[in-house]
Amino acid sequence: MLNIFLGLNFIKLTFTKKKMINRFLTILLLLGLFSLNAQNNGSLLGQVIDDKSLLPLEGATVIIEGTSIGVITDAEGYFTLNDI
Repeated sequence: MLNIFLGLNFIKLTFTKKKMINRFLTILLLLGLFSLNAQNNGSLLGQVIDDKSLLPLEGATVIIEGTSIGVITDAEGYFTLNDI
């Protein structure tokens, strides 16, 4: 029990363990949601093809401009960039 003095009156507040645990878990949940929002990791999938023959290009380099993130296409011209 917590007694708070406001002017001439005392206010008695009772915090049960259940209420305290619920509040604590709510705060943890909200903090967890904020940290998940900050981790926007995704993937980019695609295929590189020749613009004239429309055949897949094996061994083509795919790089995100302005970064050092890149991959090389497979035998069918497909690539996957992870954690971007």
